[in-house]
Amino acid sequence: MKMTTQKPILEQQKSQMQIRMGKRIDEKKVDESQEVNAAHGRSEGTSTQRLAEIRELAEAPDDPEVAEREYKEALEAFNEKNKEKAQLVSKLVELVSESEKLRMKKLDELSKNVEILS
Repeated sequence: MKMTTQKPILEQQKSQMQIRMGKRIDEKKVDESQEVNAAHGRSEGTSTQRLAEIRELAEAPDDPEVAEREYKEALEAFNEKNKEKAQLVSKLVELVSESEKLRMKKLDELSKNVEILS
């Protein structure tokens, strides 16, 4: 009698195991598909980027005077931005030192008030 009841249980366990294996296989297929698609996307991105670089080189001016003028303009713009940055940094340093002085003044006032109350 045990053989007949064990056989359906074994069949059921085998069936459940096959279902789990099928799910794992499907999950693996999906993962592999996603990895392939991601690699393809990276490959396309690299190709597109390289093509853009080639176009940029092809559109570069052949005239050295034009290139020199563009370089000088870019250098002037860079120097102007650098000058603005230096001014902003000095203003920031000034504000920080002023803030520090005010903070110390308030701290002294608080200290005096605490001494008076003590």
